[in-house]
Amino acid sequence: MFNNVCVEIQFVNVIFTICFGVVIYSCQMNKLNERTTPPPMSATYKSLNRLDRVSGRVEESQSEVKRMEDRSLLQNIRRPPKLSTPVLIISKLIVTALPIAQVSIGAIYLHDCPKQPYIPIYLLVSGVFALVLGLLSCLPCTQEPEDGTQSPLSSLCTAWNSLVSLFLFCWFIAGNVWIYSIYQPSYNTGTDYCNKTLYLFAFWTTTLVYILLGITFLGGCCMLFCLCLCGRSGNVDDV
Repeated sequence: MFNNVCVEIQFVNVIFTICFGVVIYSCQMNKLNERTTPPPMSATYKSLNRLDRVSGRVEESQSEVKRMEDRSLLQNIRRPPKLSTPVLIISKLIVTALPIAQVSIGAIYLHDCPKQPYIPIYLLVSGVFALVLGLLSCLPCTQEPEDGTQSPLSSLCTAWNSLVSLFLFCWFIAGNVWIYSIYQPSYNTGTDYCNKTLYLFAFWTTTLVYILLGITFLGGCCMLFCLCLCGRSGNVDDV
């Protein structure tokens, strides 16, 4: 009888120990699951939305900085730096030297080109109108004010300068026809000749315009190429 009671007590102890171990094991597994359980999807979505907002703000700030840089570049192109007075005077003298020479040579050799009598007239008219255009550019009415407003007098000066420039362009085309159509004339005195000084001066001054245009065109192409390279390098850096 006593042995049966002891066996039952031992059996109860074993069952209790097993139950207690199962409870402890389940508690430990719950704690591990709580530690390793991923965050809920709502928290993940919130974090992703925050990242998207931050990246969007960064992109907006970068695009705004780029727009400001482009705007400042355009303003610098539209409004070049003002030259000092001595440099401005020297540049005006250099620009007016060629028209003065055209007027002088055209007046001196006015009747010394029977082959094409319009060549000295071409030089005279070109020199006079170029001098008028250069003198008008020195007037205060032609200077653009800093605030961007224009008075009626400045608008009139701008319209006059535009008309004179258009006339000079058309006159230049006519001079090309007169000069290059008789290349190369006889320089000996006769009924069908042209003074050598007159013709060579008209020929090389006209050709000089094309040389300067070619240099300007090449310089503009090089500048555009450099700007394209700088823009591509900036886009690569942004990426």
